[in-house]
Amino acid sequence: MPTSLSQTIAAAVVALAVLAGCFLQFALYYLKGRRSRNPSYLLSAAGLFCIFLAMAGTASLTPLFWMLTWPLAREAAFWLGAVLLLASLAYFVFITYLRPNRLQFEDAMVEALPSRPKEGPTSGAGL
Repeated sequence: MPTSLSQTIAAAVVALAVLAGCFLQFALYYLKGRRSRNPSYLLSAAGLFCIFLAMAGTASLTPLFWMLTWPLAREAAFWLGAVLLLASLAYFVFITYLRPNRLQFEDAMVEALPSRPKEGPTSGAGL
């Protein structure tokens, strides 16, 4: 039974939402979990990725994957990926080597924050 275009689009949106959730959980693991030795973010990212793989094998997404076998779609995806990777490299070079003073503002902000009071005897503690 062939699937309709709206069913394929709806299944693709749900699968992409699950994949986005997977990437967000992995980002949270990298930002928070690794420092606190909490692997729950990593486990949830792996679980969401497995659910995405299971959803990608459904019959409603078959037309989408058949479109990826077309030569023009493959070539467009390749060039888009290559341009995005080169743009990320160029931006990394820009923020790392061409703007080395960008961190001075972050240091100034940290210095402007109030410091914690030092531990010690307080006045009137012996009364």
